[in-house]
Amino acid sequence: MPGELSAVFRALAEDTDQAAGNIAGAMARFTETTADTEDGNVARTLAADAENARAIAAIGRDPAGLAGRAPAGTGWAGAGHVEASSPEAEAAYAAIRANTGDVSRIAGNTGISADIIAQVKNHLFLTEHDVPVGPGQIAHGYFTAREDIGSLWNKAEEGTLDSSEQDDFRSLMSHEYVESRLMDGGMPYRSAAPEAWDDGAQLFNPQYFGAHEVAHEVAPVAEDGSLRQWPALGLTPPETPIASDLSNLTEVVNA
Repeated sequence: MPGELSAVFRALAEDTDQAAGNIAGAMARFTETTADTEDGNVARTLAADAENARAIAAIGRDPAGLAGRAPAGTGWAGAGHVEASSPEAEAAYAAIRANTGDVSRIAGNTGISADIIAQVKNHLFLTEHDVPVGPGQIAHGYFTAREDIGSLWNKAEEGTLDSSEQDDFRSLMSHEYVESRLMDGGMPYRSAAPEAWDDGAQLFNPQYFGAHEVAHEVAPVAEDGSLRQWPALGLTPPETPIASDLSNLTEVVNA
């Protein structure tokens, strides 16, 4: 789930300062390539603080006890996107794409801002993306249909989410919104660099990362909407708490 770093840190340099420099350099290059985009300020914010990069590199020493936890890419993962799915999941996604009234109904049932839900729907269901499917390999298409996501979306529209599912839905909205805004700013979904792959599996790499990895770590915690994982990442969360309707998630993106 979002908020957990990969247990695999093979790409981290043994010298933490060197690793921090690598991350900062990668972020700086990202800034240069996205400076002219409408949301270029997102990239500049990500690149601004080398101390954040140093702190992230320090996670290689596991100060927060993150070793052994789920790799980045689990939870609301994009791995396997643009691939065939079950007929049931494909049908559910097709119906969601054709539905023009779901955003307002979901907002009414969940209390989440309609703007957030509309952004996520566009990102998750309506837009085709460039997605790495192997080292140096990019596929273009809709995200692969997932039965669990389709079910959550439909239950949110019907107003039938139970307590646990409400947490899952808010987590999904938070993760996908942050991910989508970073991609709007020019950040790739994930990296196709060979250095970020090992035997067909994509690994956490401080030089080759994407919006999915960032959102995986910084989106609000599902159970309480907090950003309590940020200090362990060496990051300073926004001063304003996350609104109950998630309407100020842009503050997370900027921070």
